[in-house]
Amino acid sequence: MVKIASITFATVALVGQALAITNCTVGQFYCGYTLLNDGATYQLWERRITDALAARNQPVDSEHKTQTLFFCSAPDTVSFDEFCFSNTQPTYRCQPPSANGCGGGSTKNDCCAPQI
Repeated sequence: MVKIASITFATVALVGQALAITNCTVGQFYCGYTLLNDGATYQLWERRITDALAARNQPVDSEHKTQTLFFCSAPDTVSFDEFCFSNTQPTYRCQPPSANGCGGGSTKNDCCAPQI
């Protein structure tokens, strides 16, 4: 009985890991903070984001990791699209699809838009 319970627990744990967000949807835009939001895959996405920023000679600091808009070019690959925050536009931020600046939920893409 103990062995069956152990096997069941191990199977559930592995399924949970498999369901963690390890891939993005090709053709979709994501804010860095959206990709980093899932604790189970944080390190995986942090590495991918760091690589994408470095490939475009962008700083690899916390603000760039979270406030950059990335394009999903393959299920496990993102590329730098736009850094959403700057001193010249201090209210411009990476926003979720539900934000008014991103279409108010009419799209699945995150975007760079003024905070309202």
